[in-house]
Amino acid sequence: MNDFNVTLYNQKLNTSWLGKDIKYFTSIDSTNNYASLLEKKAEHITEGMVIAAGQQTRGRGKLGAEWVSPPGGLYFTLILKPNLKPRNMPQITLLFAYAAARALQIRYGLKIIIKWPNDLYCCNRKLGGILVEPENIKDNLYVNLGMGLNVNLASKHLKPYEDTSTSISVQLGHSVHLETVLASILTQMEPMYSQFITNNDFAFWFKQIEKILIY
Repeated sequence: MNDFNVTLYNQKLNTSWLGKDIKYFTSIDSTNNYASLLEKKAEHITEGMVIAAGQQTRGRGKLGAEWVSPPGGLYFTLILKPNLKPRNMPQITLLFAYAAARALQIRYGLKIIIKWPNDLYCCNRKLGGILVEPENIKDNLYVNLGMGLNVNLASKHLKPYEDTSTSISVQLGHSVHLETVLASILTQMEPMYSQFITNNDFAFWFKQIEKILIY
């Protein structure tokens, strides 16, 4: 964990339960894969647990496409147990994207656009993506919310995608703390998710989401 300071992360995190339990790896095959493995083994699972990594060797996006995950990015999976029907999974994808967009706007002043169904854009370039995978284990429905975010990647590290991709550090002109980025996103996500699950009212959040949503 040399490149991730858990103490700093905990200092920046302002939640009551979301993200309090974190496992960080300098490198891992896939944070979603690791979350699924824990669930299948029924080992040490708490709702709101985060699996995070500074690099993925087998990261993936939608439809199994490769998600290039070099060092300097932030790759993480949030484990939730929502009482949702499978057809409502796209709602939680958008909610997660909106939490990230809000966090990056508030913390860094970045104007983020959500591109349907699961991508984050800044200045017409891709900044990150989301992969949501349900896992049904012995009648327990887990939802693994995976996010890959280009944080401290220079333009040369984005090749051959530099014409269509960007990073937080490119946009700001300087690097930022991974701990702060992750904590900011989860701090935004907790009240949104809690209200969404308690009230079962996605329409309330979609009114906000559609302001920054493109198809």
